[in-house]
Amino acid sequence: MKATVQHPNSASPFLAIVSSYSGKLPEPDQSLIGTLVYHESDSLGCDPWPSSTKDKIKHNSGQLSIGIVDRGICPFLQKSKEAESIGLDLLLVVSEDDSMTPLGADEKELETYKQELNGKDIITTIMVPHSFKTFMESNDGQITITQYKSSPYDSGMLIMICISTFLVGLGAWYSSDAERAKMYSNGNRMGLRRRAPIQEIDHTMAW
Repeated sequence: MKATVQHPNSASPFLAIVSSYSGKLPEPDQSLIGTLVYHESDSLGCDPWPSSTKDKIKHNSGQLSIGIVDRGICPFLQKSKEAESIGLDLLLVVSEDDSMTPLGADEKELETYKQELNGKDIITTIMVPHSFKTFMESNDGQITITQYKSSPYDSGMLIMICISTFLVGLGAWYSSDAERAKMYSNGNRMGLRRRAPIQEIDHTMAW
């Protein structure tokens, strides 16, 4: 599942990827609004969050508290566990660059953790591009997370269709031009293609 992360000051939303093992986002017509919470002692989010994080969560009463950590060192599921244990509502994992990969988890560890939660959903964990973190370093305030809704009019697809149509037309023009060159060759002034001589064959040539 894809998502978009929007800040009021950003010209366009940042594309993100929701993990396959955690809770999902609401329908595209519904958005989640919250404030970022940073890990004070471990930017990777592999260690337990400090107790002061709970004060920040209380301060955000009435809105979601969204943790943000960097990718690396420990598995994604470990980051999710630590964020959920402190009481965060969502977790953003920052990619090393603007390329992103789906977030997965070891099946055995995932099953064990689900049993520990007694049916409760794992905190929604989302990977965001590094450019989002860079942007947020100079911008405070709330962010809006929405499930990505693809448009039926994908610009990339339209470009590919136009290129394909052009290449097909070019190939047809080239083929017809080659045929005209054969028809109007110097040895055929009548403008007609010469008919090949008829050759009779016997039964031995037909097998």
